[in-house]
Amino acid sequence: MANYDNRRYTYAQILAGNGYYMKDDQLRATPEVKVMQAKLNTAGYNCGTPDGKFGKKTDAAVRAFQSAKRLNIDGKAGRKTLTALDAATANNNSTGTLYNSNSYLTLDQMKVNAQYILDYLRNRGWTKNAVCGMLGNMQTESTINPGIWQSLKKNHLPGGFGLVQWTPASKYINWANAQDLEAANIDSQLQRILYELENGEQYYATHAYHLSFEAFSKSTETAYYLGCAFLHNYERPKNSFQNSTRGRQATYWYENLT
Repeated sequence: MANYDNRRYTYAQILAGNGYYMKDDQLRATPEVKVMQAKLNTAGYNCGTPDGKFGKKTDAAVRAFQSAKRLNIDGKAGRKTLTALDAATANNNSTGTLYNSNSYLTLDQMKVNAQYILDYLRNRGWTKNAVCGMLGNMQTESTINPGIWQSLKKNHLPGGFGLVQWTPASKYINWANAQDLEAANIDSQLQRILYELENGEQYYATHAYHLSFEAFSKSTETAYYLGCAFLHNYERPKNSFQNSTRGRQATYWYENLT
């Protein structure tokens, strides 16, 4: 009998190399397993309706996926399995094809990526308000494009890169490489943001917006307010007088995403 409790680890922790998911005969429901099941279904490995319960059907789907990807077939969904699963589904999701290039996206293209980011983070406990606050900043920083380089200067490591324009780009890219993640992949970049949240990096509460990153992610303040909070606490540009622009953009995403 398998008595493994999948609630021990978050999806992000497993992607960072801690723990794994596996069959649990007690069928305890876990939101993070539900995310994995949805991805397996999207990749063509049928788990049935995602319910967060790692039973026989999910075990069979994980093993079939591991076999197809030439991974160790043990039914344990650890870092290598989840990384391969994220890569397999990054450009195949219900919102349509994701956009990833070293170019500026149109509003319609941004909306596709924005909806994906909202779904991804809401499945991990974020409020819609918080995600849209961050999206209001990503719109200015990157046009919500994980493949874009600052000023379109490709491979210019001292400059910015990705959804939030990590600067220098080398800091994020080195981290992604160390985790065996594709740096330009949208899931990889969202995993980095979750890593920063869990490890107290990049985001620092200010006097004006006295919210920890954890509190920000769970906040039900307006998207406008949280757009300003993310600007001051996370992005911290030299010119921080952009509250109205990023706040309005955050409100737009709150009103136009589902």
